[in-house]
Amino acid sequence: MSKIQVKSDILPSSDNLVSTEDIPVQKKPYWGAWPTVGFGCGIQVVSVFIAMLVTIGFLVIGFTGDSVESIITYLLSLWENGLYFAMVTITTAIVCTYLIWLIIKMRHTLSVTEYLGLRPISVKAILISLAIATGLIALSDGLSYVLGKPIVPEWQLNLYLNSGSPILLWAAFIVFGPIFEEALFRGFLFEGFRQSRIGVIGAVILTAFLWAISHVQYDAYGMIGILIWGIVLGVVRFRTGSLWSVLAMHALLNLVATIETAVYAMAN
Repeated sequence: MSKIQVKSDILPSSDNLVSTEDIPVQKKPYWGAWPTVGFGCGIQVVSVFIAMLVTIGFLVIGFTGDSVESIITYLLSLWENGLYFAMVTITTAIVCTYLIWLIIKMRHTLSVTEYLGLRPISVKAILISLAIATGLIALSDGLSYVLGKPIVPEWQLNLYLNSGSPILLWAAFIVFGPIFEEALFRGFLFEGFRQSRIGVIGAVILTAFLWAISHVQYDAYGMIGILIWGIVLGVVRFRTGSLWSVLAMHALLNLVATIETAVYAMAN
């Protein structure tokens, strides 16, 4: 009986086997949930540090008192100083938006445009987004009127009256503020959370909550309104797939608020 010979090349040799350790692990395009939280906290710390530096600058330039009580009084007055608010907002927006750009670059996966969702958007989508914002503004102002709440908060009116340079305040409100806040909340944080276990719904709610509590200058009623706005912006951000839609909505919201503030200021 002849023996059956098995060709050696049918079975792979140990030299041809590929170890799983040799297979490169594909890097996820977005930072995970915890790194996103960590970087987000770091950006907020930097923003606080910038506010401290601007505060020191105002103390050096504008403070003329000679007692601890006068220092405290001066520091408290800065909360309603429009020039101070504008300088903090503009400086923070420039520095922290650049930090977001650096953090995304550190990932070495997506471009900043892709990561933040700065995708092209149709004119129709922009118009629909602005229509939603307009309706929400009208609803918010109407509800404030019915409830006897001020349409323009007192601190906001005082900011405008004590702005010194209204142009800087307008730029801070309408341009720099929306760019930084949307890049952080509906851009960097939203994508990081959306890609995690909490998904889209969790990302919408969490970013809206974080955005609301970052506006400590408002009272409880105002912060609830910001929370609702944050949820709407998050939904629009997801549905359009583009950060441009919520940037336009945020800028329109702040434009209307600034115009209302200017009107109230002229009336006073």
